[in-house]
Amino acid sequence: MSDEITRGEFLRGFFKRGADEVKLGAKIDALNKKPKPPWAVTDFNEKCDRCGDCATACPTGVISLYPKETGDMAGVPYLNFLSSMCDFCGDCAIACKPNAINRETGKKNLGLAVANNACLVTKNVICDVCLDYCQERAITIAPGVIKIDAGKCTGCGSCVAPCPTRALEVKPLKVA
Repeated sequence: MSDEITRGEFLRGFFKRGADEVKLGAKIDALNKKPKPPWAVTDFNEKCDRCGDCATACPTGVISLYPKETGDMAGVPYLNFLSSMCDFCGDCAIACKPNAINRETGKKNLGLAVANNACLVTKNVICDVCLDYCQERAITIAPGVIKIDAGKCTGCGSCVAPCPTRALEVKPLKVA
């Protein structure tokens, strides 16, 4: 049995691997754009020891961990608003031993909800599901227009999962 491969097989394998790496890189980049837990400190990715205690402690189950396929991000917590919302209970901060989530020094606000063009309201279809779930009353709707008040939105994600077209997402805030 020969372990030799042809030049064509080698090149096909090389380019396939390169394409897979590009796909994985894009996936990791997309994951990096997900909001971190509330009160995440500025150097969160460095301080987090990837133990998962914050996810275990979260009563709403909104904290997920990046999968092993994400390389350096594996085990880092992020908020998955398609599964739940954050009620700012603080259990994640209490569970975080390395203080990557710290109620005294971290930022509470998670991000800002934004609507994309899949929103039914922008297509002049009557829908107000997000209004029913937004506890902060940060969302207003007018014919053809949805507005999210950045001063009221806490980025809790309560509007994300109920949206029938997945038009809402929470964009993380830039931490200075």
